[in-house]
Amino acid sequence: MGAVNSTSVELTPARPETSLSLGPTVEVFQITRSGIVQNESGPNGDEAHAWIDVVQPAEAEGLLAEVYAGIVSRAGSVANILGCQSLHPEALRDHNALYRTLMFGRGALSRLERESIAVAVSAANGCHY
Repeated sequence: MGAVNSTSVELTPARPETSLSLGPTVEVFQITRSGIVQNESGPNGDEAHAWIDVVQPAEAEGLLAEVYAGIVSRAGSVANILGCQSLHPEALRDHNALYRTLMFGRGALSRLERESIAVAVSAANGCHY
């Protein structure tokens, strides 16, 4: 089991060679269809960050095209947080359905309260979403 504090998260699995530590120094992995490549820099040699293959809406087929069409019809475009799930259309479909239920479904919280919670959580996580 891992330890958590305000500056780092450390996961220690049974096999030490697969451990991951997130803290002041973060190991970065490039995730591709063919596997994971460790410690890659950005496309311009800038700070390293995760890379995920994404199927663009114009290239989508089948279920992914259907899911993208629904997203675009409601939001005007496919947000990066959704597009990064494009290699698994079922997960994207289900995640989008969950999001829509949580943010727009009936419940005790108003839409404004739900968005306020989302903004607060994103800010706490250092995420611009």
